[in-house]
Amino acid sequence: MRSNDVGVFRSRVDFERHRDARNGFWSVATAYLEVLETPPLVAISHDPEFPNRKLGAQMIEYKVDCDNAVKAALDDNPSLVEDFHKLIRGSDVPHANHIIAKCAKQFRQFQLLPHLYFVTIKKGRPDRRTSKIVQQGRVA
Repeated sequence: MRSNDVGVFRSRVDFERHRDARNGFWSVATAYLEVLETPPLVAISHDPEFPNRKLGAQMIEYKVDCDNAVKAALDDNPSLVEDFHKLIRGSDVPHANHIIAKCAKQFRQFQLLPHLYFVTIKKGRPDRRTSKIVQQGRVA
């Protein structure tokens, strides 16, 4: 699925930026695929210790946000969007590095990294100070 392309970089910092962008792209792509594969209804759970996940509102919002980010990154070009879907499913596409670079930048801008997007902020105890995000009313 992930290619180990070797490239020429200007510096160590440039290499690390490139690596971080690729890792971010693939973490979003993996979460996006999990959302696509999650069923909207769950009729039965075979294992009570590991219940089946159901497609919830937050997952649907994540899918829509990812779709919007991909369209914005690839200038709503239908062939590039189709190549994106092929790429995340493991197929080889001609412009993979271009798609990864453009989408990774947009994913970072939209804050779609799963560890940032799916954060739940708990209200906490009243005698403790809350974070600035909660105080400003920007709770997702």
